[in-house]
Amino acid sequence: MRLPSMAPPIWGAIDYRGDALPVVDLAAKLQLSAPQTAEEYWVIVVDVSVEGERMVLGVLAEGISGAYELARNQIRAPNGDCAIPPPLLLGMGELGSRMLPLVDIGRVISTRDLEIASAIGDRELRASASLELKATD
Repeated sequence: MRLPSMAPPIWGAIDYRGDALPVVDLAAKLQLSAPQTAEEYWVIVVDVSVEGERMVLGVLAEGISGAYELARNQIRAPNGDCAIPPPLLLGMGELGSRMLPLVDIGRVISTRDLEIASAIGDRELRASASLELKATD
């Protein structure tokens, strides 16, 4: 569910296995696109560590085209041809003729983001749940 009082990058929260799972809009955090307005969203569940603090959170996606396993020899150094700044990347994944940015989520999410995310409680989630999201992990 979208929490109207939340400013990007915290999109809101979903009920994930009985717990409130904060959801981050990665595109908004990286200033890559306008706020998301799709009718259906996907949430990718990630375990992130920022400055020694670990947290499970969701990353908002308008769609998922697939999951890929890359060998070390398919990962290249960031080359500057990507909209995401190189310090936020683990590298670029080579998938056939495509190069996919591999985002280091621990560098993108700040401790302040984690503080805001952890403040989202179960009561808020259950009281205002109105948008059905699909969670994948």
